[in-house]
Amino acid sequence: MTPLLPTRRGRKGFTLVELVIVILLLGILASVVAPALIDTVGDVEVNVVLTNVDVIFDAVERYAAEHGELPVNSAINHFPEELEGYLPESLFLLPTSIGAPYDWNGPGTGVSHHGVSIEMSTDGAANATNFYARIEAAADDGDSNAGWIRTNDKTLIFILDTSGLAMGSAPPVSGS
Repeated sequence: MTPLLPTRRGRKGFTLVELVIVILLLGILASVVAPALIDTVGDVEVNVVLTNVDVIFDAVERYAAEHGELPVNSAINHFPEELEGYLPESLFLLPTSIGAPYDWNGPGTGVSHHGVSIEMSTDGAANATNFYARIEAAADDGDSNAGWIRTNDKTLIFILDTSGLAMGSAPPVSGS
């Protein structure tokens, strides 16, 4: 009995049709898996920033509880000296997912609120804007002009609510 299709006896390699089918299947699989992986990486980046901000806020709150005042403002890319012993300097100076390290905005900034800010990298403006939106959606009210996370044209600002801190003569500053 003769087979309807020729057998592969004696031939080495794959036919073009077999290769095309395998490539198509791999492409379909990649198109299904890639978005899930990308979303997971984005979620991890958001969680790292939120965790680091929380650690910085804990250090600032411990400092305020012991000294009765907030640490003074630090220059961008500069570790606030008052937080030495409360916070590892390396954590504060780590670049974030949008490029810039954290910046402490303490007394002396001329603003009505104090907190941590991240300057937006001009190299990846669209990526930074997307990052801001993911942070805002994950941890705040979705409004970039209210709540404890705010943005302006170039900066993501995490506001520390100091109203519950036991500070000596320093007046509490509301973050809301």
